[in-house]
Amino acid sequence: MNSLISVIIPVYNVENYLSKCVDSVLDQTYKNLEIILINDGSTDKSGEVCDALSVLHKNVKVIHQPNGGVSKARNTGMTRSTGTFVSFIDADDTINPRMFEVLHNELTMHRADIAVCGISYTTIATGINSDCLENTRAFSGVDAAMNMLYQYDISNSPCAKLYTKLALDGVTFPEGLNIAEDLHFNYHAFLKSGKVVVSTLKLYNYLQRAGSAMNSSFSVSRMHGLRIAENILKDSKKQSLELYHAAESRAFIEAIYIATDLVDNYNYKQERLECEGVIRSLRVDIIKNNQVKRMYRVYALIAFLSPFLLIKLLNVRKRTIRNKGIYEKSFS
Repeated sequence: MNSLISVIIPVYNVENYLSKCVDSVLDQTYKNLEIILINDGSTDKSGEVCDALSVLHKNVKVIHQPNGGVSKARNTGMTRSTGTFVSFIDADDTINPRMFEVLHNELTMHRADIAVCGISYTTIATGINSDCLENTRAFSGVDAAMNMLYQYDISNSPCAKLYTKLALDGVTFPEGLNIAEDLHFNYHAFLKSGKVVVSTLKLYNYLQRAGSAMNSSFSVSRMHGLRIAENILKDSKKQSLELYHAAESRAFIEAIYIATDLVDNYNYKQERLECEGVIRSLRVDIIKNNQVKRMYRVYALIAFLSPFLLIKLLNVRKRTIRNKGIYEKSFS
């Protein structure tokens, strides 16, 4: 019999999306699943939907807790999980019926610790795009971390991944930091892993909503992303020079992401200046690093003239995109 997979779904004010999300898990070809819904203090009817689903399906478990953020909800789910494997799904997303079958097969075939699949991004709840040819690559844990930091093929989202429980021993989401908490989590999970396998199949459907965390108006908590990137930069320096250079790239782009939202926001001038300082301190190394994406090296060249000019140009681009009704997790 296949080993048990614990599917952890944090729930907060998603009453209109949750049933479809859970249905996509229940429809999996891989059947040995426990579905853990963590109702994180929802103020709509999400909690009632959770309870109704647990009555209908014996493998759906519900945990109700006061609102503490997505990191705390995921940590609660990990603590209460009993599976050999763990996966995370956002409650407004859906997955292809074969996602867990594919990821489980990749893990066992390659004797890996983490398996990753592709993500389809959409602004509406459409079908899953899994039409691309399947291709799987294997990485060492360190190489997977570098791939993620350079923002190549592996996203920092905990979704679209299947983890062995052993790979997550001692790894948690930083509570109170609900921006880039996934970057922290996966960085440490990858470093603990001997092998990570990545499939090109797009088996996870990520719904980009205007009200989601990365598309909502700026708050000072957005600086948590920079704090996490800086913490990774410090840690990577202890690991290897190659990993450190990859972490430089991620910190550089994180500073740009944040500063672009602050260019005309005079309430957060100090935060913008802090981001500009990070951009200044890293721009030369980014230009010299051939592993950094060409577009980001162009950003660094513009920043060499003026960090403010760079973020002003990118702010204009971002507003143009959003005026067309397209919401992005990032503008890259």
